[in-house]
Amino acid sequence: MYTFEKEKALMTMTEKMLENVIKPINQQDKPVATPENMRKLYLQRLGVSAKDGPSFDLLQRLQRAHVETIPYENLDVLEGHSISLDPADLFEKIIIGRRGGYCFELNTLFGWLLREIGFEIEFRMGRVWLRDPEEVPPRNHGTHIVRINGSEVIADVGFGGRAPRLPLDLALLDQSIDDSDAAEEPLQLIEAGEYGVMVQRRIEGIWRNQFSLEPAAAHASDLEVANFYQSTAPSSHFRHHLFVGVFRKDGRDGLFDTRLSRRRGGETIIEFMKSVDQMASTLDEVFDIDPLPHLPVLEKILEQSAIG
Repeated sequence: MYTFEKEKALMTMTEKMLENVIKPINQQDKPVATPENMRKLYLQRLGVSAKDGPSFDLLQRLQRAHVETIPYENLDVLEGHSISLDPADLFEKIIIGRRGGYCFELNTLFGWLLREIGFEIEFRMGRVWLRDPEEVPPRNHGTHIVRINGSEVIADVGFGGRAPRLPLDLALLDQSIDDSDAAEEPLQLIEAGEYGVMVQRRIEGIWRNQFSLEPAAAHASDLEVANFYQSTAPSSHFRHHLFVGVFRKDGRDGLFDTRLSRRRGGETIIEFMKSVDQMASTLDEVFDIDPLPHLPVLEKILEQSAIG
């Protein structure tokens, strides 16, 4: 019977023998990481053409394609890897390696693409307010404001919750916004005082805070500090729980530790993973992520969930 455990054992036995053969081949086949090639391959993965240059329509198509194609995930953080925000490293991981990332990774790479296409963008720091925290959360999120056609819009492809599928115009305060996720669960923007603007989504009839975004531009040092904290601090939930999610045309698939939720329209199906093989198959078949490099951390999450 085929299992990921057997494949893992087979790879362990043969990886050293094949290393000297595979590595040169991969290096020969690897595309040269010039900005032009990076942009081309990025757009190919999204299935979007940007030949006509920046426009609001293109921004909408890019954001929708991104959240429906490239998963949100924190596997590298769980595995203790250093999280680089260099666009070349992110391109190698997310586009060539067909992976995902968490907010700072996804939005940093998306921002690089937008600049390459010709969009005017500005990075802003924000705070995640999911589940109504009792204390003010840290600056644990970051995304871009895009200036286009005289408007400023939020273009976010890296929010781990019910992220906006489409750009949000900052001028549309206190208005219900249908982002094509679920007609009965629209978004709205409200003033949030010192925290800037708050993005809310109406869930089960109640407006729930998602994240706030500050009015001032963030600097590279702000992003560096936030990324370091989120990926290394013992108090960061990214260090202790598995988050994987991707939107679908009519819903969203999400894996939190061993809990898989698959929402289609107004119906959500919940399933709990009971084995490493099942978790590995879910990464592979649902999220298109190669599970083999991540089996140890999947084992850890399964054991942790069983104890909890």
